[in-house]
Amino acid sequence: MGLADALRNGRLVVVAECTPPRDSDPSPLVSCAAALADSVDALCVPESEDGPRMSSLAACAHLLSAKAEPVFYLATRDLNRIALQSAILGAASLGLKNILCLSGRHQALISSLPSRSSTSTCSMSG
Repeated sequence: MGLADALRNGRLVVVAECTPPRDSDPSPLVSCAAALADSVDALCVPESEDGPRMSSLAACAHLLSAKAEPVFYLATRDLNRIALQSAILGAASLGLKNILCLSGRHQALISSLPSRSSTSTCSMSG
């Protein structure tokens, strides 16, 4: 049963987070999926919340290959509408069924370089 079916049927849903690696090696994601396969309904994949990491989209593709059900985090803070639409189309083309759209953390609040700023042209309210 997939995540959507579990939610639709009112079943208690358990999700866990698999943080993408700081390099291009997908083996930590595959290990995460294998370790949690019998315990969770889905694996949430955050988008670079604490500095450069493999993208959530790429990490989700690796998790799909490992037979897991990923939740693609789409942080809008650095994307305009065209980039958001492109990310959603890319996710759909990879077979991703779950997207969590978030505004994300403002880079000036989490960075050691306070001059960094977000580039968003969209707000979560419209």
